[in-house]
Amino acid sequence: MATLSDRLKQGMHLRNMKQVDIIEKTGINKGALSSYISGRYEPKQNNIHLLALALDVSEAWLMGHDVPMERSASPDNHNDTIMQHYSRLNDLGKQEATKRVEELTHIDKYIDPSAPVPPVPTRIINYFYRLASAGSGQIVFDTPPTKKIEIPDTPLNRRADYAIGVNGNSMEPTFFDGDMLLVEMTEEISRGEIGIFLVDGESYVKKLGKDELISLNEDYSNIPLDETARCLGRVIGKI
Repeated sequence: MATLSDRLKQGMHLRNMKQVDIIEKTGINKGALSSYISGRYEPKQNNIHLLALALDVSEAWLMGHDVPMERSASPDNHNDTIMQHYSRLNDLGKQEATKRVEELTHIDKYIDPSAPVPPVPTRIINYFYRLASAGSGQIVFDTPPTKKIEIPDTPLNRRADYAIGVNGNSMEPTFFDGDMLLVEMTEEISRGEIGIFLVDGESYVKKLGKDELISLNEDYSNIPLDETARCLGRVIGKI
């Protein structure tokens, strides 16, 4: 069976599309897309859906199945694709999928489609142009320039004091190059948590180990902690 990487490259060639075209259509960042094309990482189902729409191909074909490439609006074909995904789940996965469908069906009974959608509350935080490195490190300014960004006002996001970008791929597959991280300001985090760190004048987004900062991508070395190291905040999520 063909791999998703094979089909993704084939689809881009047939549609005469470059990475920048895919990024524009899907919103998937460059680091993640490059990983999918190279076959290094498999996209989650929501990104498979976005890629299939961008390339105007069926999701099943993109995933490597021996089916027609063209998308079809046929409900039967759509149901077949759903059942293919469902059949590959283990027993626990099937139970969770069934439970989720029942929850959505129950909710839909009480939704008035004509009712206005209430606005999502937001809050404003600073975004630091200077990127936290997820690679070999990057010099940090004492007072880097910032801009204001708007984020959803959720209980988790209320903990975020600032946002900062990621530069590099040493924290894949959790964080990709270009991701925007939400950070809670603190000088101490627990071992195993991911934070923003300053070591010898360079900033990193890493997981805190015993005496080192840990890269999630095995292709990158860990960063030893020394007397210059300090924590700039705890990563609580990404936008």
